[in-house]
Amino acid sequence: MGRERIAVLFVHGVEIDDGELAVQPMQLLSRRFTAIAGVPAEDVLVMRAALWGAALHRRQEELFRRCLGGGEATAFSQQMTDLVKQVNAGSWPALLKLVARTVWPFPLGESGLQYPALRWFVLHLLGDAVSYQRVGGDDVYREVHDSVSEALGELATEAGPDATLCVIAHSLGTVIATNHFDNLRREPGEDGTALQRGETLGFLYTLGCPMAVWAASYPESQDLGEPIPVPAPGFPLRHPELGWTNILYREDVVGYPLQPLGGRYAERVKDRVIDVGPLPLRNNPLAHLWYWHDRAVIDPIATSLAKFWAARPRR
Repeated sequence: MGRERIAVLFVHGVEIDDGELAVQPMQLLSRRFTAIAGVPAEDVLVMRAALWGAALHRRQEELFRRCLGGGEATAFSQQMTDLVKQVNAGSWPALLKLVARTVWPFPLGESGLQYPALRWFVLHLLGDAVSYQRVGGDDVYREVHDSVSEALGELATEAGPDATLCVIAHSLGTVIATNHFDNLRREPGEDGTALQRGETLGFLYTLGCPMAVWAASYPESQDLGEPIPVPAPGFPLRHPELGWTNILYREDVVGYPLQPLGGRYAERVKDRVIDVGPLPLRNNPLAHLWYWHDRAVIDPIATSLAKFWAARPRR
């Protein structure tokens, strides 16, 4: 297995259609890796994002306009989209504005429905989750996972077909990522490279993970099932930094610990509780949007990757 470069895949959660949403966390990870490892990150890390939000965003925007009514709703939705893009770029003042808007109760548009910003969030949150769960067919599910496969293919081309893979997934993206690699494990094939088949998965970071919500749909006699093994079976190295780390913030009502879910989660996943978000937004559930902009999240990831890279076998 090639260990000269490390492939890093970002899988976003509930999101708008924003092609730049992972740029800021990639830059932060790059800076921190360079500082910790003492080598330029561009010589070691190859990073890509699985941008699956486009599969759902346009339909949700149209529903918002139709339900709240008219051009006023369209303009408001565009303002919300612009604010989310600013948050994706690392602007905490924009996040403060989003918080303020969610408690704004006054009606918008022709419908007279109140709390338009909160409704916009709920439509995107529930809309993404419901659509992904194959309601009405498999088209959305397939399109989402095609985005993941495409990003893995790009990583394999640039980092190498057997480069060590690190996945950093947020919110609903944690469900998508674990489903993707579980599907590869359950239906192994010979198509693609070892990286694309998930055989080089060495690191998995789940941020603000809602998998406990999925566990609630299982009968009491069952747990959530077999967690994916990280590192992947057959991974040729053993190193203390490898594995699955689940990062959560106590105030985040979307993120849950994974060890209590039963089965082998307690032995395969390390839950790590940290403070997330800029100080003006601590103790607020909307800090859920801030995980991969926070050095408290990125620094440990950069440290683990740097330690693993430093211990790699020399060629």
